[in-house]
Amino acid sequence: MVRLLIADQDRFRAEAQEVLRAGLGTAAWVTVDDTGARHQARNGFCTHIGNDRFAWFGTTGSKRFYAGGRRTAGHGSGLCVASGVSVN
Repeated sequence: MVRLLIADQDRFRAEAQEVLRAGLGTAAWVTVDDTGARHQARNGFCTHIGNDRFAWFGTTGSKRFYAGGRRTAGHGSGLCVASGVSVN
């Protein structure tokens, strides 16, 4: 059962990436929130990006989640948040 849950996750990751791209591309507004927890003596964080029409969740071991292009679903441009600050 474990192998079924953890094997071949690339298609699910690709789908999650597409949900984020579509959501960010069509949303008039989004909210971003994160929460942290410890498991087996290691910090972990879950970030939510979404609005009333889509939801995307991502996990990482670092609070600096937006590094590496994840903040824009793989696109190179920054994500403009409601306060008018561009995150690059």
